[in-house]
Amino acid sequence: MEIKYYDLGKRIQTARKEKGMTQEELAEKVGVGNSHISHVETGKAVPSLALIINIMNALELTPDELICGYVNNPSANVPLKKEIAGILEDCSARELQFLSGCLMILKTLLRSYDSAKEE
Repeated sequence: MEIKYYDLGKRIQTARKEKGMTQEELAEKVGVGNSHISHVETGKAVPSLALIINIMNALELTPDELICGYVNNPSANVPLKKEIAGILEDCSARELQFLSGCLMILKTLLRSYDSAKEE
């Protein structure tokens, strides 16, 4: 899987802003200049592995959140699966059949999109 540094930078920027942190504050926490953080966030600089680890720690991100943009942890899916089951609880047989078909189509589209992104 190829790392797209522009996308990585955008995820760092989004996480930083969600934490209410400025570039200067993040730079100070990870031990680099704020212009370097700016360049990382815009994809103009390739961060070292050490810097990536420091950024993950400072922003409380998991590797899959930062590198892939989503959590790839089966145990993290449990609450989401329970939420989906709760949504489906009061559906009629007709609604369940319709939603099942929609989910299959969406899953196929998402997987083909993810596959195309990786190439």
